[in-house]
Amino acid sequence: HPYPFEFIQTPKAILQVFEYDHFMRRMWTDGRELPKDPDLIWMGHSVGRWVNDTSFEVVTVGFNDKTWLDRAGAPHSDQLKVTEVFRRTAFDRLELDVRMDDAKALAKPWTATGYFELRPQWELGEISCSGDYLEWPGA
Repeated sequence: HPYPFEFIQTPKAILQVFEYDHFMRRMWTDGRELPKDPDLIWMGHSVGRWVNDTSFEVVTVGFNDKTWLDRAGAPHSDQLKVTEVFRRTAFDRLELDVRMDDAKALAKPWTATGYFELRPQWELGEISCSGDYLEWPGA
């Protein structure tokens, strides 16, 4: 989504809080392993670690079937594994490399890179989708 998000660091996890739909994601940093047989949830189960003091790597598994691979609605299977590497390339720049592996839904791994800008003067607002857009006039 082209909406802001912020990170909140705690002793056990980094929280990623999204403006859109009030999503919150927890990326555990307390040394735990990924669950072997996770309960399937919307944002999956994420475990992160710092690499070389410059990158934060996060691996996520256990997505339910309500999530999509992209904004067009591409589906995935229960085997989806997402690996993200966050890097701060400058004081106000964040680069994110994403790799999606899913042998059941993808012929090969899907990769992408995203770029974000730090906006310290912004505060997250309240943006949510009520579903009203699904009701067409005259329907």
